Amino acid sequence: MEPLSLTLSNNAIVTGLHTRPLPSPAGTPLIVALHGGAYSAHYYDATPSHSALPYSKFLSVPFLSINRPGYLDSTALPAPIPEESTYCQEEGKYLHYEILPAIWKAYAKEYGVSSIVILAHSLSVPMTVVAAALNALEQKPSYPLAGIILSGFGTSLNHDTVALIHPYLPTDPNTTHAVLPASVKNEIMLCSQADPPLCDKDSLVASESLNTAVGMAEFADGC
Repeated sequence: MEPLSLTLSNNAIVTGLHTRPLPSPAGTPLIVALHGGAYSAHYYDATPSHSALPYSKFLSVPFLSINRPGYLDSTALPAPIPEESTYCQEEGKYLHYEILPAIWKAYAKEYGVSSIVILAHSLSVPMTVVAAALNALEQKPSYPLAGIILSGFGTSLNHDTVALIHPYLPTDPNTTHAVLPASVKNEIMLCSQADPPLCDKDSLVASESLNTAVGMAEFADGC
């Protein structure tokens, strides 16, 4: 996949990856993929054998993956978060009012797509739900949202997961970010300790290079 960089209406930057324009049938959506906490746009293009690219080409469905606000080269959310709101709510609003309109304006004509479908993983799910709700309330939204695909997020917290993560969380309340060991994330997300294994070795190796810091405000709100 190829790198992208968009300047938003507030002069903030959003970076990520996208596929080349494809000859797509009428009615084809643009998939906009959002990574979870402590990952990046490369989550959807980790290795040649673990990538959305071949499926995008085979199905003639364009695919775009962004670095969410504060990840890698993407500008962080405006601070501070209003007292009456939450981090997830504010990022959802930011997606709806800034990021998704900019993506639609920049790529809709180039790709020849009819709408956007958001693919959200893990901690990006709450933000996606907020953005979709705001889009549904508008009579003339600035981007056509045809659907959302949600993965890796539930309605209750797994206490075994909390026990694995807790030793690596900062105790200083002024710490803004934390890096979770890839081995811990592998155990939680890929069941790397299962017997027989539930994932291949390549995915475990790729996990090391995909690992990034997660913002504590995002983590506290989403978890």
